[in-house]
Amino acid sequence: MVVFSIITFFVAVLFGAVAVSIYRGNIKLIHDYHYKKVTDQKGYTKAFGKALAPISIGSFLSGVTSLFGKADERCQWQMKRGGLWRSRPSVVNGCATNDG
Repeated sequence: MVVFSIITFFVAVLFGAVAVSIYRGNIKLIHDYHYKKVTDQKGYTKAFGKALAPISIGSFLSGVTSLFGKADERCQWQMKRGGLWRSRPSVVNGCATNDG
């Protein structure tokens, strides 16, 4: 689960950096269709940055949880082969919630 934690920490840092950059007014990171239609660009970038922050925080917490959590052998095997993210039944049968 260390590899998963490293990946989620990287994603958290990436989304955090983008969120801070947009919050500070770097509107070029947003698709031009969206910011051309907005009249209050400063308020829009602040709201957009605030909306990205929970994604970063959630990814970070997911990495921390996976470091200290313990998945059963069936779930570890599915995670190693990538089945946890590719197939819906692996989430339904208890691997994602670790209750099965």
